[in-house]
Amino acid sequence: MKNIKYPFFRPIRHFTDNNIIVHNFYCILSYTLVCLLQHEMYLLGYKKSINKILDELMEGTQMVKIFTSSNNNTPQVKIMFSKVSDAVNAYINEYKLRRYIVQ
Repeated sequence: MKNIKYPFFRPIRHFTDNNIIVHNFYCILSYTLVCLLQHEMYLLGYKKSINKILDELMEGTQMVKIFTSSNNNTPQVKIMFSKVSDAVNAYINEYKLRRYIVQ
């Protein structure tokens, strides 16, 4: 519960009841989604802790390169992704998320 790196309950500094309720809702929602992700990874055969799964997901980065060609003044955009772990790649393939990755 004291993990400040990932979305779990943390000390809150809200002064109204509504803000505290919303903060608690976000914490519980994020923890539920992370547990669901861990369960899905378990079903795919990857038995890792929540922190290790989130670390692997955060390793992947997106790079955007904007350039103009010598023939044309129109800017062109190339989007590239760094290598991801086997577990993340299996998750992407299982849920057909590759279609959302612009290559």
